[in-house]
Amino acid sequence: MEGKCIDEFVFKRKNQVTTLSSKLNIKVDNEEISVDPQLLFQRLVTTANTMFPDVSQVFKYELSAVPAALFEPSGLMRQAQKSTLADEIWNTGSCVFSDDLGTDVRHVIDGGSLDTANPMEKRYPIPIIVFDGYGSGPTTKDHVHERRSKGVTGTHISFKDSTPFKSKKEIFLANGENKQNFINMLCNKMDNEGFISLQAAADADVLIASTAVRYASCYPTVVVGEDTDVLILLLFHAEENSKPLVFQSDKIRKSKVWDIKKTKELLGNEIVDLLPFIHAITGCDTTSRLYGIGKKEGLKRLRENAFFRELASVFLKQDATSDDVIQSGQSALVILYGGETGESLDQLRYRKFNHKVLTNSLSCVHVQSLPPTSEAASQHCKRAYYQIQEWTNDSVHMYSPSDWGWVLQGTSLCPIRKILPHAPDNLLYVIRCKCKSGCDTRRCTCRKNGLECSSACSECKGLNCSNCKVLEIHEDEDDSDI
Repeated sequence: MEGKCIDEFVFKRKNQVTTLSSKLNIKVDNEEISVDPQLLFQRLVTTANTMFPDVSQVFKYELSAVPAALFEPSGLMRQAQKSTLADEIWNTGSCVFSDDLGTDVRHVIDGGSLDTANPMEKRYPIPIIVFDGYGSGPTTKDHVHERRSKGVTGTHISFKDSTPFKSKKEIFLANGENKQNFINMLCNKMDNEGFISLQAAADADVLIASTAVRYASCYPTVVVGEDTDVLILLLFHAEENSKPLVFQSDKIRKSKVWDIKKTKELLGNEIVDLLPFIHAITGCDTTSRLYGIGKKEGLKRLRENAFFRELASVFLKQDATSDDVIQSGQSALVILYGGETGESLDQLRYRKFNHKVLTNSLSCVHVQSLPPTSEAASQHCKRAYYQIQEWTNDSVHMYSPSDWGWVLQGTSLCPIRKILPHAPDNLLYVIRCKCKSGCDTRRCTCRKNGLECSSACSECKGLNCSNCKVLEIHEDEDDSDI
């Protein structure tokens, strides 16, 4: 475009920006169409009842633009409430630290939750501050950063410590390079003041936990942070013969002070070893929340079901194959969703649908309330395994995210949502018509299959035809003002 007259330049479709919404469309007859996920699900199920002798076979497909049990309509992963797992563990028994730490204490501080309003040296005499890293290329937390920034990318700014700050903090930190350069400058300042600062290559949770465990072998150690991930990692990695190890928030009010060794003793080693599985499979930063399935339910299954624990243990094995992970993960999900022994996720999905139809006569069945398909669940299980290995395995660099549920799109890693089409091709074909005149005969595929025309129809758009819903307006006869 540079150096050309405006009337000589031709915009090409291949250079058109691909928006997030266009990625969530479905393809019918090689044409991308956008349909409301719930409307699409209802139309596909209604049509399948007349086209397929065994409707259960259709439920191995998503019947929606995205795997709705795992992803929001926007295409982002369903966001987990991670703190509910910490709350459930806290309510198990007495986890509070009540002893005296003494004076020779080490404080390992999560730099991301650091409260800079109060002088650090007064509260933490010997602090070790650990920061995330933002310069190592694509990571499995790229979509988390996208969610937090709401798609906004700040301008890269060259600065030094004497540069006046004339921007909004949120915009400045929305640029990864700005954030990394600021952390570099901050670490240099801290080192000059006698503090110890550390930087992770990407996410700092593992480095925080491993640093704390190392210091706890010699000194009473307090970890200061907010993230449930750090709590789970401290419980997993903590050593029985260490000095006191405490986890607490930087916030004074309503702060829980965790005794890691006491909590580990309370839960038992078998449960503690499997906490990373429960945290990952029910949703963390890099895995989806399961719609309708909470962490409380996951922890309950872990305590009560020996077979569930056996399935979970596969995810801790460093040499587990993809098939092992998928098979064990899908079986674990069947248990979480209340399925029967030997039942597949697709069978459970169909059975749950029938149950909801019979028991919810006054409302429609929402697609997100059904278990995920086997295909979508297999990708979810692989992402959970990769995250667990990042938390527990020093050799995680030997794994490639692209083998475990992720795909590189541009400069970011994105979760693979599914492999199969949205629905069988012959079913997708009849969810919309291409009538150019009226839709008043059975040549209209919508009318033929007992469906009203909708916005997905290529010509009428569900507005200007005889087969669309008519909005009736009733005048109020008693209205004396008209």
